[in-house]
Parts: sequence; C-alpha cells; structure tokens
Amino acid sequence: MNRLVSVGSAVVLGGIAVLVSAPAEAGAWMRSGGEYRYSAGLSHSRADQYYDADEVRQDAGCTANDLYLDQDLEYGHSYYHTLFGKFSAARKSCGGETSTEGGDLELGIRGRLNPLRNGRTWEASLLIPTEDSTSDPARLGVGSYGLQLGLHGRFAAGGSVLRQRHLSTGAEVRLWEGDPSDRLRTYIDYSWPLYTLEMKVGVNGDFSLRNGSGESDWDNQRRPADDYERVNVGGSIRKSYGEWSVQYRISHVVWGWNTDASTTVGVSISRSWME
Repeated sequence: MNRLVSVGSAVVLGGIAVLVSAPAEAGAWMRSGGEYRYSAGLSHSRADQYYDADEVRQDAGCTANDLYLDQDLEYGHSYYHTLFGKFSAARKSCGGETSTEGGDLELGIRGRLNPLRNGRTWEASLLIPTEDSTSDPARLGVGSYGLQLGLHGRFAAGGSVLRQRHLSTGAEVRLWEGDPSDRLRTYIDYSWPLYTLEMKVGVNGDFSLRNGSGESDWDNQRRPADDYERVNVGGSIRKSYGEWSVQYRISHVVWGWNTDASTTVGVSISRSWME
C-alpha cells in the first residue's frame, strides 16, 4: 500500500512538474515515419566534494574524474510512435582506483499526446541491467530491472516563425525492482536562436521517493548511495550542419543529498536521416 501511495504521489508530482519543470529534448519530439536519429556524446565529470545525508557539502576522500560515453538511437515507426534505445558506459577514477563498466540499457516507445502537433509526448521504457554492479565502488548501472514512464512538452515562447524561442519541460518516474528507491526526474529549459546557433539554459532535478532499502549514505569513498537526490543547472550551444548537429554543454550540481558535487562538460554529435 505504501508503495502504491508513493507511486501515485509521483505521478501527481510528475504531472505538476510537466507544467513548471526540464532537459531531455529528444523526449518531447516525435520522429517522422521512417526517420532515424543517432546521437553519441562524450562527457567528463569532476568532483572533489559531495553532499552528505544532511545535505551539507563536504570534502571527498579523493578527486573523482569520470568519463562517460552516451549513445541514443531513435526510429520513427509511424506518425504516431517513435521507438528508441539508450546505452551509457563510463570510466571512473578516484584516489588511484579505476573502474570501467556499462550502464543500464533502456528500450522504449514514445507517442503523441496531441495527434495534430509535435512536441507533446508520452514515453514508456524498460530499463535492463547489463551487469549487476551493486558491489562496485564506482558502479554506473543500478543492477535491477526498471520501468520508466514520462511526459514531455515543448512550447513556443516568442520570436518569429523562423527564429522561435522555446520552453521545454517534462517529468519521468522510474520504478525499480528490488532494493533501489523509485525516482522522480523533472526538468525545465529555455532555448533561443543566436545567429546560426541554438542556445539553451536549464534546470533538472533527480529525486528519490525514499521507498527503497539499498545503500542510503555516501561513505566518502565514491561509493554512490542507492538513495540520493540532486539538482543541476546547465547550458548548451548547438550548431546544425544539414543532417548533422554538434552540441557543447556544461552542468553543475548546485544541491544534493547523498551525491557528488560535480561539474560536467561534454560534446555530442547527432545525425538525422530518412530510410
């Protein structure tokens, strides 16, 4: 019963968050039937401090330098449905110890909330563990199966037809099997054109429903807690070259609970094409 109450609360909060809350640009956008989009991103995260269980920022026992590779493939199955898959890998190092591993595999479907326009979507995806890394001190994957449900929106926020500004927002609920706490992730960002560039700033939050029984404290040795919360602020610059686009981005954790106080910079390349 408590779990159902928690999940119900998350759905309500998620609906509110869609109106007031942040990032996953691809989540709000449907592909045309027969259209593919592939994106690969490389990012570097650095942290020498962390937020403890009292939300107080502390010095860490070592300086973490983590390298991430993110890949994302989408396919427009029809006008009404887009299929997608996501996978990440990381090389994490701190205090002379290094770990390389894959994260969870995400396979899902996206549909239109409004059949007459783009930028209003729902998502459902399955999260599949690629390796059970619950004992790894620098694990990337959760090591459990999960279900993610999301709502996303992208709205015009002024400007001319060809140089329009946009507000994007959304929320996702992640429900995990076993020990990990279920999670609510929200975001809001604002984008505008600058010459031939797309500029973007945003805020995103990753919150725990605190209904799990896994690791709940950061132990100052870069072992992530299963139960954590964080808020990031960041920005990006995107340049398009026909089918291709390049995006440079930066983000920083401004508040947290049982999580690192990291700064992340990255670059991604994407291509969209018809079959």
